[in-house]
Amino acid sequence: MAKKVTTLFIRDTHINLLVMTGLRVEKWSSLPLEPGLVSHGLILDEAGVASKVKQIFKETGAQTNKVITALSGHDSLYRIITLPELPEAVLPEAVKREATRTMPTSLEEVYFAYQSLPAPKGEGRVFVATFPRNLTDALARTLRQAGVMPYIMDLAPLALCRIPDEESRAIIVNARLEHLDGYSGQAPPGHPQVIHAHRDSIFRG
Repeated sequence: MAKKVTTLFIRDTHINLLVMTGLRVEKWSSLPLEPGLVSHGLILDEAGVASKVKQIFKETGAQTNKVITALSGHDSLYRIITLPELPEAVLPEAVKREATRTMPTSLEEVYFAYQSLPAPKGEGRVFVATFPRNLTDALARTLRQAGVMPYIMDLAPLALCRIPDEESRAIIVNARLEHLDGYSGQAPPGHPQVIHAHRDSIFRG
């Protein structure tokens, strides 16, 4: 039996909800947000956005449990770091120490996740992503107020990179009014690599 998946994505201007069973779209809805509720991925009015989230679930009849949601990727950073080959038990601390050294932001202000990559013998390679604590915590509190129970919280740009199949190579462009990101979708196969990130406005009148 095909698995049903519900996804929710809160943008600065809209809330998007999608329900799929297997590869078939069952429900799709987009609800506009008033200016000032969300800015650059940060939910400023948590009660106001929670009310909108409740509304879109009520209008669509979608279930609020086991929802997949995503952060916008604003102010997220990505690095591939190289380490000596290490036992799995000490890898988390080694990754954190190297991320502290190489990331241009304090790890006290972000959450970070990592994934090991294929590497030559005697070497370790790790893909590291950091994402701001304030954006993440605001989203979690808002969903809690709305009665939504997420079981996966992803980064939208990285979710886009997983669209191509594992044998393909692709360039993924994540464009919004305030910034433009470019990614190599499979480099190495199955792992994204940031090739360009431009954080200024890309549309100027």
